[in-house]
Amino acid sequence: LVADAVSLESSAAAFLQGRETEIILVTDLLCPTSLTLNALKRFQPFNQTTGVLIREEVLSGTEELLQSGKANLGIHSRIPPGCTGEVLIDVEFLPVSHPQHELQTLGRGLDIKDLARATQIFIRDTGTGGDQLNDDLNYSPQRWTVSSRETALEMLRHGFGFCWTPRHWIEEDLAAGRLCPLPLEPNEQRRIPLYLVFPSDKQIGPATRELAACIRRENAG
Repeated sequence: LVADAVSLESSAAAFLQGRETEIILVTDLLCPTSLTLNALKRFQPFNQTTGVLIREEVLSGTEELLQSGKANLGIHSRIPPGCTGEVLIDVEFLPVSHPQHELQTLGRGLDIKDLARATQIFIRDTGTGGDQLNDDLNYSPQRWTVSSRETALEMLRHGFGFCWTPRHWIEEDLAAGRLCPLPLEPNEQRRIPLYLVFPSDKQIGPATRELAACIRRENAG
C-alpha cells in the first residue's frame, strides 16, 4: 500500500509538472536497434511515470507520423518539412547477395548495367502511398518487395536477388560467409545520415527532451 501510494504521488507530481504520460518514438527501420535500446536504458531509471511507444516504420511511414504530430520524436533519414532535426549517425550501406548468386560468379567487377539486369530486393514503404523508394539505392527495374527486414534477409540468404543493406544488419552474415558484398567497380558504398527529428517546438515536452538527450548521449558513446 505504501509503495502504491508513493507511485501515485510520483505520477501526480509528474502530471503537475507537465510531464508526458507517454512518448511516441518513431524510428526508421535503418536505425540500429542497439542505439534505441541503450538510450532507453539511460532514460528509464529517472522516468518511471512516462511510458514509451516505439513505432518502427519505413520511408514515408516515418515522415507521416512526424508531420502529423502523432509522434513526439523520431529518428529518420531526412528532416520532413515542418520539422526540426539534427544529424545523429551515418549508416553504411553495402550491396550484397548470396555468395553463389549469378552476380558473384561473373569473374569480374560489376557495373550499374549488371545490377539493372538482376532482381533487387526492397522493403516496402509503410506510408499510405506504400511505394516510395530511395533513389540512391534503386538500381534495377526488376524488384521483389517485402514487408520486413527479416524476410528480405532470408531472401538474400536463399539467393533470390541482391539488396543494399545497412552493414549493421548483416555483420554476422558477412562473418559467416552467408552473404557477400558485390564486386562493384568502382568500389561502391553508400552512407545515409539518420537525423534526430522533432515534429515542432510546441510538441516537445520535458520527458521527450530527456529521451532526446539520452539518444544523443548514447550516440556520443
